[in-house]
Amino acid sequence: MELLIAGSIAYDTIESEAGRSDESLGGSATYAGISARFHLDTARIGLLGVVGQDFRREDWDLLASRPLDLSGVSRLQGETFRWHGRYQSEGDDAITISTDLNVLMDFVADVPEKFLQTEIFLCANLHPRLQEDLLVQINSKLLIVDTMNKWIDEEREQLCRVLSAANITVLNSTELAMLTGHSSVEEGAESLLAGECLEGLEGPDIVVVKLAAKGAVAFGPWGVIHCLGREADVVIDPTGCGDVFAGAMAAHLLSEGIDGLPELEQMRVALEHANRTASFNVESFGITAIAELSADAYQQRT
Repeated sequence: MELLIAGSIAYDTIESEAGRSDESLGGSATYAGISARFHLDTARIGLLGVVGQDFRREDWDLLASRPLDLSGVSRLQGETFRWHGRYQSEGDDAITISTDLNVLMDFVADVPEKFLQTEIFLCANLHPRLQEDLLVQINSKLLIVDTMNKWIDEEREQLCRVLSAANITVLNSTELAMLTGHSSVEEGAESLLAGECLEGLEGPDIVVVKLAAKGAVAFGPWGVIHCLGREADVVIDPTGCGDVFAGAMAAHLLSEGIDGLPELEQMRVALEHANRTASFNVESFGITAIAELSADAYQQRT
């Protein structure tokens, strides 16, 4: 496998100033996979995750038709993971109204043999227990790990082990502050790189901090890279933007043919495409905007 993405596959109910969408296809693996495929015409991209018996056939077909290899997606008795969130105003983080893990609660990943070796492994947002289990099984040249505030607050010990194993850790500024105790992005990133907030463990090689519409900043062995955000035409639903960002970043690092940690210019280009791709995702509820994104529209947004 060339790019393997592990994460959630979900049905989201989303409320924002633009309205409401019920039971929209979502989840970290879904957003990241569709985003990565937009940038990679022929590379093999596999998804690892789980859905319930209620997962809609049209949604399975949509993912398979990208194409994404779904042989690592288990279908179990029970209901698919669900999340209900509300955005009070543009730029705010979501307020979680309900989270129903359902089949994700007791999921043990059954990793196909063809997924055990991969060029890049994007371990997107999942319970750290699942992330840690996957890291033991999968051998990659580059490991990218994403997380969320829930796990920082509730599963810190396991999460620290996962973040320590990563080559690249991706967080937003709020998550970084929660993890490190530093309100300054620079101080927080330095703390994470040094492992100061990881209970005695080593830090990751590179820290990428997502700054929403302001862009992103990366800290690594080459120094600091600042990348400006891109302005969306309209903001409807920010759900999944971080996953779209990570999927696009991973795709461009793969296209660079990296063999180990990315060089400064490789990272800069990957961040530029990640920011640009994520700016489209906010323009509809759910995956619609990213799933229907055209090459022409993408090239026009510079």
